[in-house]
Parts: sequence; C-alpha cells; structure tokens
Amino acid sequence: MKVLRINKSLNSLLLYYPELNLCVSKNINGLRLNSLFIPLFLLLSIAFSLYKIDAFSVEAYAQIQKKPFLYLNSYLSQNPNLQFNLTQLGDVIIVLPFLTLFLVYAPKLWESMLTALIVSSVFSNILKKLFAVPRPAAMFDQDSFIITGRAIIAHNSFPSGH
Repeated sequence: MKVLRINKSLNSLLLYYPELNLCVSKNINGLRLNSLFIPLFLLLSIAFSLYKIDAFSVEAYAQIQKKPFLYLNSYLSQNPNLQFNLTQLGDVIIVLPFLTLFLVYAPKLWESMLTALIVSSVFSNILKKLFAVPRPAAMFDQDSFIITGRAIIAHNSFPSGH
C-alpha cells in the first residue's frame, strides 16, 4: 500500500514538471563547441601563470598555497562547526542524496550528472597519481594549523575531488 502511494506520488510529480526535463534536454542539445573557449582560455591562463612563476614542482606549488591555506584555516577554525560542515559538503555521500532530487524532476539532467561524476572521478584519480601533491598534514608542520577530523598524511591533494 505504501509503495503504491510513493509510486503514485512520483508519477504525479513527473506529470507536474515535464517542462523541466524538456528544458534540460533543450539546453544540452543546444550546447555549442565555442562555449568551451572561455573555460579553456582560463585554464591555459592559469597554467601559463604557474609556469611563469616556476610553480610546476610540488614544493613550489605547495609554497604558493601555504599562506592562503594558513589564513583560511585560522579564520575557519574560529567556528569549527562551519569548518567541519564545509569539509563534509564535498563528500559524495552528502552530495548524491541531494542530486537524486533531479532524478524525479529532470531525468535527463540526472543522466548528464551521472556521466560527469564517473568521468571526473576517473580523471581525478589519474591526475592525483600523476601529480602526487601532498596533503597539508604531510607538507606543513601540523602544529601550525587546525586539523578537522583525522590527519590525512598522503600524496593525493591535487586535484580536489569535489
């Protein structure tokens, strides 16, 4: 009886919002290749800037981020609940339940997000192994900043998975 009610309510939601799914399909089909020029230009600009300041080594890259990292860490550590919640927000276990709402309202959007999730996970893991940038707990003195949760001493901080 409960399953029938849930199924009936899902069907009524799909009937209520068919235009959302059509809108998503129209936007995906209308995507043009030239819309990728600005993101590509920004990525190349960042790469050129890093090359110009000789930041392609792991140590130089970590040193560039040290001052902003310590500043943000000291600022956010004044409110540890906020720091913990921001840390958890990028976790897949937290994000995926929110994204399942799109399964009901826009199945086409869900297909795109699932594909993007798989592709980005594969590329992120490959790049993490390729770059092997240490996490802050492995790179900096652990007494100089606040660690939320357990200290992760590994070489997989770049690129971020979220």
